[in-house]
Amino acid sequence: MKRFLALLVVGLVLSPFLVFAQTLVDTSFASGLGGWTGSNGSWSVRDARLVQSDVAGAMTKAYLRVPQSGVMRYEFDVMYVGGAEQDGYGAFGIHVFADNIIPSKSWGNGKSILFWVTFDPKAYGVNPAAGTAFYGQVYKSTSDVDLNRYPGAYSHIAIPAVSPATGGPWMTWVYPQGNFRIPNPNVPVKVKIDVDANAGEAKVWDPVYTDFYYRVPLDTSIKSGNYIVLRTSSVAMSFDNIKVTKLQ
Repeated sequence: MKRFLALLVVGLVLSPFLVFAQTLVDTSFASGLGGWTGSNGSWSVRDARLVQSDVAGAMTKAYLRVPQSGVMRYEFDVMYVGGAEQDGYGAFGIHVFADNIIPSKSWGNGKSILFWVTFDPKAYGVNPAAGTAFYGQVYKSTSDVDLNRYPGAYSHIAIPAVSPATGGPWMTWVYPQGNFRIPNPNVPVKVKIDVDANAGEAKVWDPVYTDFYYRVPLDTSIKSGNYIVLRTSSVAMSFDNIKVTKLQ
């Protein structure tokens, strides 16, 4: 009886999330672009993946209209295609809660939150503890020219070559001793991000150790949005299994 009551309580606590969870986007690109639009760069579907193939393209964008508010979850996998060797720089990321689309090249993208992975040893150096020059960053965009990193330790963190929890590969690139090396160019990296616009915080989940996440303080000034925007800079990348879920 006690066990039944305990399970009932747990069920009542979790049921609002289970009932409310609503999948808004589930794109696999098996049959084309699936509603996505490329506005900068060379975007196409290749081998059932969304590919941005211009290694020199800066500020590339592909966007999809999707309403966002409350607590949202964003999932996709990303894979390195080419580039970054030429200029020692490469980056990719996703704008969420974007209120509009700026189709031309722009530093920011309206009012939105940008989750960004950058490979930039010239700007940030090679982190000795992580052993890489990869950094995860979180920015707040307020216009096409205004893009500022959120304050706090977890809006700029060094991404290690392996997961500290499991020792398994975390990123597809590493940067040892100043030499470029791409050990797993055909291995997609899973990305999962939760954003609670009401509480003003995000959870960025570890792709390998799935029970671990970084909690990133945001603010509550961006409450809703109409678009998500994939971006790359000076690197060719491919994306697949893009899923957007409204959790609450």
